[in-house]
Amino acid sequence: MVVFSCSATTLTGTVARVIDGDTAVIQPSTNFAPFATFCKHSGVRIRLADIDAPELRQPHGRESKRVLESLVLKKSVVIRWTKRDRYRRLIGTLQINGTNVNHLLVRRGHAWHYRRYSRSEQLAELQAKAKADRVGVWRDRQIIPPWQWRRKRRTCMRALHSVKRKVRMPKRAVTKRY
Repeated sequence: MVVFSCSATTLTGTVARVIDGDTAVIQPSTNFAPFATFCKHSGVRIRLADIDAPELRQPHGRESKRVLESLVLKKSVVIRWTKRDRYRRLIGTLQINGTNVNHLLVRRGHAWHYRRYSRSEQLAELQAKAKADRVGVWRDRQIIPPWQWRRKRRTCMRALHSVKRKVRMPKRAVTKRY
């Protein structure tokens, strides 16, 4: 029998900056040992767990960022995190006055339940309710989930770069100046 332990670590602090609809920078209220030298000046980046908000360049991306700013910017928060992602951000749940901000963003339609990384039934229900109420991103019938938008954008960028490599610019005629 194999037993896995997944203990969460708690971090308290003030939200110094909101990067986008699912990422914020926290200034810890205490000396946060794992990042003591890192967080002194720039803070600790937090990626909200189990959700995915529209990218800034995607439709509804700026709106999603503004909503997160209105909820948490310059406010005292508690983060329960379990791991870091490949960008060294903490992955966690953001709470303000006992309210789960991750769930609130999904319920208000400003983020998707990120099913690839989460099996939360509660988030699935909150998303279904937001979709039924046509709030946030769900007002738009043509909305593309962020993970599909990123994949499509990467594919387009790769195609663009491959075309640039194949097309060679003709050499300019060199004119001598006397």
